[in-house]
Amino acid sequence: AMFAELEKAAYREQCDWDWRLRDLKGMNVIAYRLSEIQDSREVARMLALKVRLEVREGRYSDAVRSLCIGYKLAKDVAKPPTLINSLVGIAIANIMNEQLLALIDAPGSPNLYWAIADLPHPLIDMREAFRHEGAVPALMFPFLRDDETTQRTPDEWKALLMRSFREVEALGGGFGPGGSDRT
Repeated sequence: AMFAELEKAAYREQCDWDWRLRDLKGMNVIAYRLSEIQDSREVARMLALKVRLEVREGRYSDAVRSLCIGYKLAKDVAKPPTLINSLVGIAIANIMNEQLLALIDAPGSPNLYWAIADLPHPLIDMREAFRHEGAVPALMFPFLRDDETTQRTPDEWKALLMRSFREVEALGGGFGPGGSDRT
């Protein structure tokens, strides 16, 4: 059933995770859970196993179709503008690349030159993810946006920074040895 759902998803015109990441502010920017993305790596491994079986059984057209689904999964996972999405998308594409090499190496496998040449280049475009990640500090710490135009005393800056550090610390349980008992 999972493979049927993956195939259906692969042939959709667009993929929209509808996370509204650009609307997140403060610590929600880094506290947002991306569990579907991490789970998709496991789905890719199962799909790779399916491709491996199809190649072993000589069902090359099925293997090619499964690889197409895997590459589409990689592209769709990498679509949201976060670095983690891009990296997981790249990892999925690499999992598919390993299976593609196994297919190419199989005796009597079809010539895949034009199919490979037709893949988007780059398959995973990371520019939007880098733009988004570059904006994260200003989203997490809105007071940084007006740092040159707003007059603050050193004590006000210290209070803002300490509150921000405590919020970040609360997300991760501390910054390291000593944890949250530091001031």
